[in-house]
Amino acid sequence: MLASRSSLFPPRLQLDAFGHIITVFHGRKSLSAEEIEERYPASFINMSDLSTSRYFVMNTLFNIPEICAFADIVHFFSEREGYTELEDGTGMQAKHTLLTFRSMFHDVRGAMEHIHSRGVLQAKIMEDLDKYVQKEPQLPILLRRISDSGKGCFLLTNSDYNYTKVIMNYLFTVDLPEGWDRDWQSYFDLIVVSARKPLFFRDGTVLREVDQETGKLKLGQYSGGSHRGRVFSGGSADIISEMLGKMGDNILYVGDHIFGDVLKSKKLRGWKTFLIMPELHQELRSLHAGMKYYQRLKNLEFMLAELYRGLASDATEEPDASELKKAIDDTSKTLDRVFNHYFGSTFRSGSRQSFFAMQTSRYADLYSSSLLNLINYPLFYNFHSVALSLPHESGLWKR
Repeated sequence: MLASRSSLFPPRLQLDAFGHIITVFHGRKSLSAEEIEERYPASFINMSDLSTSRYFVMNTLFNIPEICAFADIVHFFSEREGYTELEDGTGMQAKHTLLTFRSMFHDVRGAMEHIHSRGVLQAKIMEDLDKYVQKEPQLPILLRRISDSGKGCFLLTNSDYNYTKVIMNYLFTVDLPEGWDRDWQSYFDLIVVSARKPLFFRDGTVLREVDQETGKLKLGQYSGGSHRGRVFSGGSADIISEMLGKMGDNILYVGDHIFGDVLKSKKLRGWKTFLIMPELHQELRSLHAGMKYYQRLKNLEFMLAELYRGLASDATEEPDASELKKAIDDTSKTLDRVFNHYFGSTFRSGSRQSFFAMQTSRYADLYSSSLLNLINYPLFYNFHSVALSLPHESGLWKR
């Protein structure tokens, strides 16, 4: 999902794997195909533009409340009596009050940055851990299995030490077998907080040790010695690889941020990657609920292909496919609403895979709703994906 920071209009866009526009929303309103064509004649966004100031990529769970807040604010002022949209489409006005869509976006974005960077969000979570943090009794079991197997395990987080300590202590207040260590730090060979990902995967920052009594950083740069039992702040992928004695695809990195965790660690460091997506639970439920629409969509697309199949090269009259194309479009929209009335599926619209689905397929070696799904496999398990045939291969190899 993208938010446009253009001053002309404030839509949210969903792209397919190649940059073609799938859906566009203005507030809560879904734009029609005609409206999309008017604003985006090519119905296409150049991928290189995604890193410019015109667009802001929103592809994490953390972005969902931000997207909703922005959409609701635009919708509120678009529907509010006394406010009219400016002729140039840049915002709303009521008497002497001017609200541009660009300023609305920056206000919401600034608020999200504020509560995250100033610790407001973390403080709210720590006030009610039972409400916001889900305990998993199997977590210590999985980490113990990793340790007993002789494989190293490290914790890398952008959170500061004090917040990390509170969360980890809470996660480990579960029933454990007799004799098991309840100290969460004992389950990790290396602990790094305030990592500043994705900068961590490029140049990184100075590695410093954390004073675990005060939560403050010790003076100077960490210069070596045993790192087990210590907590570090900052650093870089190069430093961590040296401390662990592992690099490249000998490291499996588990994270829940497609850009800051998975994409950067894969592209810049060649690490094996495991993307955690809790939203897969809802995605799978919606897949089952929408199965009849998906099957209908595939049948309609097959019928459309058959309409053109076998036409002679000298045919002069194109078959009328308007009704089929409308049925495909209507079925795609119905299927999208099964997943989410406003956003549709994270991974597709109709039969077209989303930009996020492409990123996941390209940069995540594994993805799952939870790290704990690994507990169902031996630690030497080798996951394999089904090899996909190219179009010129599939017809021959199926014979």
